[in-house]
Amino acid sequence: MAHRGHRAHRGPPRPPPPARRCLPARWARPAPRAAQERWEHPARRGRRGRPAHPVRRSPRPRAARPISATGSVRPAREPIADPAGTAHVGTKTLAKGSKLRAPIAELRPTQITVGALHVKRKMQTTRRQPEDRLEAFFDKHRIHVIVGPQHVLWVVDHHHWVRAWHELGFEIIPVFVRKDLSDRSEDEFWEYMLRRHQVHPYDEHGRRQPLSALPRSVAGMRDDPYRSLEAFARIAGGYRKVKQAYPDFKWADFFRREIRGPMDNPECFAYALALAVKAARSPKARGLPGYIGK
Repeated sequence: MAHRGHRAHRGPPRPPPPARRCLPARWARPAPRAAQERWEHPARRGRRGRPAHPVRRSPRPRAARPISATGSVRPAREPIADPAGTAHVGTKTLAKGSKLRAPIAELRPTQITVGALHVKRKMQTTRRQPEDRLEAFFDKHRIHVIVGPQHVLWVVDHHHWVRAWHELGFEIIPVFVRKDLSDRSEDEFWEYMLRRHQVHPYDEHGRRQPLSALPRSVAGMRDDPYRSLEAFARIAGGYRKVKQAYPDFKWADFFRREIRGPMDNPECFAYALALAVKAARSPKARGLPGYIGK
Protein backbone atom coordinates (compact mmCIF):
# COMPACT_ATOMS: atom_id res chain seq x y z
CA MET A 1 0.00 0.00 0.00
CA ALA A 2 1.37 3.35 -0.97
CA HIS A 3 2.24 5.84 1.69
CA ARG A 4 -0.30 8.64 2.17
CA GLY A 5 0.68 11.78 0.35
CA HIS A 6 2.51 9.94 -2.44
CA ARG A 7 1.11 8.69 -5.72
CA ALA A 8 1.18 4.97 -6.25
CA HIS A 9 3.69 3.68 -8.71
CA ARG A 10 1.95 2.64 -11.88
CA GLY A 11 4.05 0.56 -14.25
CA PRO A 12 7.64 1.06 -15.32
CA PRO A 13 9.06 4.60 -15.57
CA ARG A 14 8.80 6.39 -18.90
CA PRO A 15 11.97 6.58 -20.95
CA PRO A 16 13.49 10.09 -21.35
CA PRO A 17 12.56 11.97 -24.54
CA PRO A 18 15.02 11.59 -27.41
CA ALA A 19 17.65 14.30 -27.79
CA ARG A 20 16.75 17.08 -30.25
CA ARG A 21 18.83 16.98 -33.37
CA CYS A 22 20.13 20.17 -34.95
CA LEU A 23 18.83 20.59 -38.44
CA PRO A 24 21.00 21.92 -41.24
CA ALA A 25 20.76 25.63 -41.90
CA ARG A 26 18.96 25.09 -45.20
CA TRP A 27 16.23 23.17 -43.37
CA ALA A 28 15.77 25.75 -40.65
CA ARG A 29 12.28 27.16 -40.39
CA PRO A 30 12.16 30.90 -41.19
CA ALA A 31 11.48 33.28 -38.35
CA PRO A 32 7.87 34.48 -38.05
CA ARG A 33 7.02 37.79 -39.57
CA ALA A 34 6.35 39.39 -36.24
CA ALA A 35 9.89 38.65 -35.10
CA GLN A 36 11.35 40.32 -38.18
CA GLU A 37 9.56 43.59 -37.58
CA ARG A 38 10.15 46.24 -34.96
CA TRP A 39 7.17 47.38 -33.00
CA GLU A 40 6.77 50.70 -31.34
CA HIS A 41 5.42 50.78 -27.83
CA PRO A 42 1.67 51.63 -27.98
CA ALA A 43 1.08 55.26 -27.07
CA ARG A 44 -2.14 56.44 -25.48
CA ARG A 45 -4.27 58.99 -27.27
CA GLY A 46 -3.39 62.44 -25.99
CA ARG A 47 -3.83 66.04 -26.95
CA ARG A 48 -1.93 65.55 -30.20
CA GLY A 49 -4.16 62.67 -31.24
CA ARG A 50 -1.64 59.86 -31.10
CA PRO A 51 -2.97 56.48 -32.21
CA ALA A 52 -3.74 54.00 -29.44
CA HIS A 53 -2.72 50.97 -31.49
CA PRO A 54 0.88 49.87 -32.07
CA VAL A 55 2.58 51.25 -35.16
CA ARG A 56 4.38 48.66 -37.26
CA ARG A 57 7.74 49.66 -38.59
CA SER A 58 9.80 47.70 -41.03
CA PRO A 59 13.52 47.44 -40.27
CA ARG A 60 15.52 50.26 -41.84
CA PRO A 61 17.48 48.88 -44.80
CA ARG A 62 21.22 49.45 -44.68
CA ALA A 63 22.80 50.93 -47.76
CA ALA A 64 24.96 48.42 -49.57
CA ARG A 65 28.61 49.39 -49.78
CA PRO A 66 30.61 48.42 -52.86
CA ILE A 67 33.23 45.76 -52.43
CA SER A 68 36.60 45.96 -54.12
CA ALA A 69 38.30 43.18 -56.01
CA THR A 70 40.33 42.39 -52.89
CA GLY A 71 37.19 42.02 -50.80
CA SER A 72 37.58 45.25 -48.84
CA VAL A 73 34.84 47.79 -48.37
CA ARG A 74 34.97 50.96 -50.37
CA PRO A 75 33.25 54.19 -49.35
CA ALA A 76 29.90 54.61 -51.07
CA ARG A 77 30.16 58.40 -51.18
CA GLU A 78 30.77 60.59 -54.17
CA PRO A 79 33.75 62.95 -54.41
CA ILE A 80 32.00 65.94 -52.85
CA ALA A 81 33.38 68.52 -50.49
CA ASP A 82 33.01 68.29 -46.74
CA PRO A 83 30.86 70.88 -44.96
CA ALA A 84 34.04 72.52 -43.69
CA GLY A 85 35.09 73.31 -47.25
CA THR A 86 32.22 73.45 -49.70
CA ALA A 87 34.25 74.47 -52.74
CA HIS A 88 34.95 71.82 -55.35
CA VAL A 89 38.43 71.46 -56.75
CA GLY A 90 38.57 73.29 -60.03
CA THR A 91 35.81 75.80 -59.36
CA LYS A 92 37.70 78.44 -57.42
CA THR A 93 40.76 78.99 -55.27
CA LEU A 94 40.52 76.96 -52.08
CA ALA A 95 41.31 78.45 -48.72
CA LYS A 96 44.07 77.04 -46.57
CA GLY A 97 42.67 74.30 -44.36
CA SER A 98 39.83 73.31 -46.69
CA LYS A 99 38.60 69.75 -46.17
CA LEU A 100 37.53 67.82 -49.25
CA ARG A 101 36.89 64.31 -50.49
CA ALA A 102 38.86 63.41 -53.59
CA PRO A 103 39.33 60.33 -55.79
CA ILE A 104 42.49 58.55 -54.78
CA ALA A 105 43.29 57.86 -58.45
CA GLU A 106 43.71 61.61 -59.07
CA LEU A 107 46.26 62.22 -56.30
CA ARG A 108 49.88 62.74 -57.35
CA PRO A 109 52.69 61.83 -54.92
CA THR A 110 55.69 64.06 -54.32
CA GLN A 111 57.88 61.10 -53.34
CA ILE A 112 59.16 58.19 -55.39
CA THR A 113 59.32 55.58 -52.63
CA VAL A 114 57.44 54.21 -49.62
CA GLY A 115 58.20 51.40 -47.19
CA ALA A 116 56.14 48.34 -48.12
CA LEU A 117 56.16 46.86 -44.61
CA HIS A 118 55.21 50.22 -43.15
CA VAL A 119 52.30 50.38 -45.59
CA LYS A 120 51.14 46.92 -44.50
CA ARG A 121 51.18 48.03 -40.87
CA LYS A 122 48.91 50.95 -41.70
CA MET A 123 46.63 48.60 -43.63
CA GLN A 124 46.27 46.46 -40.52
CA THR A 125 45.57 49.56 -38.43
CA THR A 126 42.80 50.57 -40.82
CA ARG A 127 41.26 47.07 -40.83
CA ARG A 128 41.05 47.05 -37.03
CA GLN A 129 38.87 50.16 -36.92
CA PRO A 130 35.22 49.44 -36.02
CA GLU A 131 32.57 50.52 -38.50
CA ASP A 132 31.16 53.27 -36.29
CA ARG A 133 34.60 54.89 -35.82
CA LEU A 134 35.88 54.62 -39.37
CA GLU A 135 34.79 58.13 -40.39
CA ALA A 136 36.53 59.69 -37.39
CA PHE A 137 39.63 57.61 -38.15
CA PHE A 138 39.76 58.87 -41.74
CA ASP A 139 39.21 62.45 -40.57
CA LYS A 140 42.14 62.15 -38.15
CA HIS A 141 44.49 60.90 -40.89
CA ARG A 142 43.45 63.19 -43.75
CA ILE A 143 45.90 63.28 -46.65
CA HIS A 144 47.62 66.67 -46.86
CA VAL A 145 47.73 68.07 -50.38
CA ILE A 146 48.76 71.20 -52.27
CA VAL A 147 46.69 72.22 -55.27
CA GLY A 148 48.97 72.78 -58.23
CA PRO A 149 48.49 74.12 -61.76
CA GLN A 150 45.49 72.68 -63.61
CA HIS A 151 44.06 71.92 -60.15
CA VAL A 152 46.18 68.80 -59.65
CA LEU A 153 46.23 67.53 -56.07
CA TRP A 154 49.82 66.86 -54.97
CA VAL A 155 50.27 64.77 -51.81
CA VAL A 156 52.79 66.37 -49.45
CA ASP A 157 52.21 64.26 -46.32
CA HIS A 158 50.85 60.82 -45.30
CA HIS A 159 52.13 58.97 -48.36
CA HIS A 160 52.05 55.67 -46.49
CA TRP A 161 48.44 56.19 -45.42
CA VAL A 162 47.27 56.98 -48.95
CA ARG A 163 49.11 53.95 -50.35
CA ALA A 164 47.62 51.72 -47.64
CA TRP A 165 44.08 52.93 -48.42
CA HIS A 166 44.74 52.38 -52.10
CA GLU A 167 45.80 48.79 -51.43
CA LEU A 168 42.64 48.27 -49.35
CA GLY A 169 40.50 49.37 -52.29
CA PHE A 170 39.22 52.74 -51.08
CA GLU A 171 38.38 55.06 -53.96
CA ILE A 172 37.26 58.31 -52.27
CA ILE A 173 39.33 59.60 -49.34
CA PRO A 174 39.38 62.80 -47.26
CA VAL A 175 42.11 65.35 -47.96
CA PHE A 176 43.31 68.53 -46.28
CA VAL A 177 44.40 71.47 -48.43
CA ARG A 178 47.57 73.11 -47.16
CA LYS A 179 47.82 75.65 -49.95
CA ASP A 180 46.26 76.39 -53.32
CA LEU A 181 48.82 77.29 -55.99
CA SER A 182 46.61 76.62 -58.98
CA ASP A 183 47.03 80.20 -60.21
CA ARG A 184 50.81 79.84 -60.63
CA SER A 185 52.78 78.59 -63.60
CA GLU A 186 54.58 75.25 -63.65
CA ASP A 187 57.98 76.86 -63.03
CA GLU A 188 56.69 78.99 -60.16
CA PHE A 189 54.93 76.01 -58.62
CA TRP A 190 57.98 73.73 -58.60
CA GLU A 191 60.22 76.56 -57.41
CA TYR A 192 57.92 76.96 -54.41
CA MET A 193 57.80 73.19 -53.78
CA LEU A 194 61.60 72.85 -53.84
CA ARG A 195 62.21 75.95 -51.74
CA ARG A 196 59.73 74.80 -49.06
CA HIS A 197 60.97 71.17 -49.12
CA GLN A 198 57.57 69.86 -50.22
CA VAL A 199 58.97 67.43 -52.81
CA HIS A 200 61.57 64.70 -52.34
CA PRO A 201 62.51 63.03 -55.67
CA TYR A 202 64.91 60.34 -54.37
CA ASP A 203 64.75 56.71 -55.49
CA GLU A 204 65.02 53.49 -53.47
CA HIS A 205 68.83 53.71 -53.60
CA GLY A 206 68.93 57.21 -52.14
CA ARG A 207 69.87 58.86 -55.42
CA ARG A 208 68.39 62.17 -56.57
CA GLN A 209 66.14 61.93 -59.64
CA PRO A 210 64.60 64.62 -61.88
CA LEU A 211 61.09 65.84 -61.12
CA SER A 212 59.85 63.99 -64.18
CA ALA A 213 60.59 60.71 -62.35
CA LEU A 214 57.82 61.33 -59.81
CA PRO A 215 55.10 58.65 -60.07
CA ARG A 216 51.95 59.48 -61.98
CA SER A 217 49.78 57.84 -59.34
CA VAL A 218 49.86 56.55 -55.78
CA ALA A 219 50.23 53.00 -57.07
CA GLY A 220 53.48 53.93 -58.85
CA MET A 221 55.51 54.53 -55.69
CA ARG A 222 58.29 51.96 -55.32
CA ASP A 223 59.38 50.04 -52.23
CA ASP A 224 62.40 51.20 -50.25
CA PRO A 225 63.02 48.69 -47.41
CA TYR A 226 65.11 51.23 -45.50
CA ARG A 227 62.07 53.47 -45.16
CA SER A 228 60.27 50.62 -43.41
CA LEU A 229 63.36 50.06 -41.30
CA GLU A 230 63.51 53.65 -40.10
CA ALA A 231 59.77 53.67 -39.33
CA PHE A 232 59.94 50.53 -37.17
CA ALA A 233 63.17 51.72 -35.54
CA ARG A 234 61.35 54.88 -34.42
CA ILE A 235 58.38 52.83 -33.16
CA ALA A 236 60.82 50.61 -31.22
CA GLY A 237 62.26 53.68 -29.46
CA GLY A 238 65.36 54.28 -31.55
CA TYR A 239 64.65 57.98 -31.99
CA ARG A 240 61.89 60.52 -31.45
CA LYS A 241 59.43 61.81 -34.01
CA VAL A 242 60.09 65.47 -34.79
CA LYS A 243 58.46 68.08 -36.98
CA GLN A 244 61.08 68.73 -39.62
CA ALA A 245 61.33 68.41 -43.38
CA TYR A 246 61.75 64.72 -44.26
CA PRO A 247 63.46 63.36 -41.12
CA ASP A 248 62.46 59.85 -42.19
CA PHE A 249 64.58 60.12 -45.34
CA LYS A 250 67.57 61.25 -43.30
CA TRP A 251 67.29 58.24 -41.02
CA ALA A 252 66.73 55.91 -43.97
CA ASP A 253 69.92 57.16 -45.59
CA PHE A 254 71.78 56.71 -42.29
CA PHE A 255 70.61 53.09 -42.00
CA ARG A 256 71.45 52.54 -45.66
CA ARG A 257 75.08 53.36 -44.87
CA GLU A 258 75.26 51.44 -41.59
CA ILE A 259 73.21 48.30 -42.23
CA ARG A 260 73.49 45.99 -45.20
CA GLY A 261 70.66 43.95 -46.65
CA PRO A 262 68.97 41.96 -47.81
CA MET A 263 65.73 42.46 -45.89
CA ASP A 264 63.44 40.38 -48.08
CA ASN A 265 62.21 38.02 -45.34
CA PRO A 266 61.02 38.44 -41.73
CA GLU A 267 64.18 36.95 -40.22
CA CYS A 268 66.52 39.32 -42.05
CA PHE A 269 64.32 42.32 -41.32
CA ALA A 270 64.09 41.47 -37.60
CA TYR A 271 67.87 41.23 -37.38
CA ALA A 272 68.28 44.50 -39.31
CA LEU A 273 65.78 46.18 -36.97
CA ALA A 274 67.79 45.16 -33.91
CA LEU A 275 70.90 46.62 -35.51
CA ALA A 276 69.01 49.77 -36.52
CA VAL A 277 67.82 50.53 -32.98
CA LYS A 278 71.37 50.03 -31.69
CA ALA A 279 72.81 52.25 -34.42
CA ALA A 280 70.18 54.96 -33.86
CA ARG A 281 71.27 55.30 -30.23
CA SER A 282 74.99 55.23 -31.03
CA PRO A 283 77.17 58.36 -31.30
CA LYS A 284 77.23 57.91 -35.08
CA ALA A 285 73.62 59.13 -35.25
CA ARG A 286 74.30 62.28 -33.25
CA GLY A 287 73.01 65.27 -35.16
CA LEU A 288 70.11 63.48 -36.83
CA PRO A 289 66.61 64.80 -36.04
CA GLY A 290 65.12 63.13 -32.98
CA TYR A 291 68.37 61.65 -31.73
CA ILE A 292 68.00 60.17 -28.23
CA GLY A 293 71.34 58.54 -27.47
CA LYS A 294 71.96 55.97 -24.79
